[in-house]
Amino acid sequence: MRSKQSVTPSEWFECKLAASKDTPEYELEWLLLDIEEALHTSMEAQGITRSELADRLGTSRAFITKLLGGQENLTLKTLVRVANALEMKVDTRFIPRERAAKPAKKQQVKTAVGPKMRRAPASSLSALWGRC
Repeated sequence: MRSKQSVTPSEWFECKLAASKDTPEYELEWLLLDIEEALHTSMEAQGITRSELADRLGTSRAFITKLLGGQENLTLKTLVRVANALEMKVDTRFIPRERAAKPAKKQQVKTAVGPKMRRAPASSLSALWGRC
């Protein structure tokens, strides 16, 4: 039997995830994941390999691997160079922030983790883990 103050691992995770969603670190990780996914999709659609993209950019395949794996600092300059190498353009827009109402204490927060989540942004969100 659980005490009133104990929390299941699932409840704890949901609380942490909900608390992190309005942070710049969370938004940055999702933006990077969206960019990585768009690059992978464009390369696949055009049949371009990492080696071919590296040749087009005049860089190493290792750099492309790091870039596509989120291990390389992605500057706007690099993003535009990669887009040009893929014969694409970068499109940016600012959209209104949608903030969900905070749930009541006993209500369970339900979230969906999308298929784009290939890696967890644990390093940038580690400071948040003590809140719930």
